[in-house]
Amino acid sequence: MFSIMLGWSSTEIKVKVPQGALSGGVSVTVNGIKSNELNFKVISYIISLTPTSGKWVIFVTVKGMGFGPSQGNSTVVFGDISATDYTSWMDTELKLSA
Repeated sequence: MFSIMLGWSSTEIKVKVPQGALSGGVSVTVNGIKSNELNFKVISYIISLTPTSGKWVIFVTVKGMGFGPSQGNSTVVFGDISATDYTSWMDTELKLSA
């Protein structure tokens, strides 16, 4: 899977991690020769947000991956404002009022 190229030199390649990427090995293939692999861990990402618009104090569901089994020190931020009222927190789905 190829992603957006941000920079390339003889010693460094910068790319945007593609949506849906999973944790695992990362390697580079040049002229058919594959490099060694190093592990990359995808921390978390959002797949969907419903609803995508609304008035103040609406209930929002965020679906994704890597949110963790409980809230802990994690937050959801709308612009510059952190959500504070969570009704459910799972690794793949958050429910909150915004």
